[in-house]
Amino acid sequence: MRHVLNSRDEWLEIRKDKITATRCVALLGLSKYINSVDVYQLIKGIKQESDNYSKNDRIQKGAKAEEHIRSLFLIRHCEEYKLIELEEGQHVFFIDDDYEYIGASCDGEIEEIGTGKQGLFEIKFFDGYQNLKQFSKDKIRDDCYAQLVHEMRVANKDFGIFIVALNYKDSLTMYEYYVSKEECEVDAQYLLNICIDFNIKHLKPNKQPSLVLDLGSPNLR
Repeated sequence: MRHVLNSRDEWLEIRKDKITATRCVALLGLSKYINSVDVYQLIKGIKQESDNYSKNDRIQKGAKAEEHIRSLFLIRHCEEYKLIELEEGQHVFFIDDDYEYIGASCDGEIEEIGTGKQGLFEIKFFDGYQNLKQFSKDKIRDDCYAQLVHEMRVANKDFGIFIVALNYKDSLTMYEYYVSKEECEVDAQYLLNICIDFNIKHLKPNKQPSLVLDLGSPNLR
């Protein structure tokens, strides 16, 4: 279900007890910033998710860059995609139709001109050579891929595009990764199963997980 929120505070409130895309990535052990224990404690309210949007220089730099990257993407693809407009200050959050503890948001929704197919896009801005080495024209990083697939499934979109901008020595490299609903069905189900399992084993019984979850042999794509 699609929810339109009128402020960032409303967006933070609706997502606080949900397994979002970034939290799903953490359950996979692919996040640099949070782990499965953090996810449990955030959802249960044991730990508060501070809004670092206005306090963290890295986040501020990325947010400012992403505004321009978003505009550039839309200009480059103006004959292919139409942006689903929101009013200033509004945010969109999706809650899974079948599992109310699973949610997602994205950086924008688009419609494919001519076909009417519905899609979304996600933007990430990275600094430094180490990040530059982790991407190539044909290879998206696993955490970014998992984030996009989770968002597409929850939002029930036909396709998703992950836009990566890599800054190194004042040179900007951009990659766009297109993923269709059909090509990621198996991975989408796998990520859903991870969320369901986490709910059954940890959220419902109020049982904090270990730092690393036993996921068997995860194999995205």
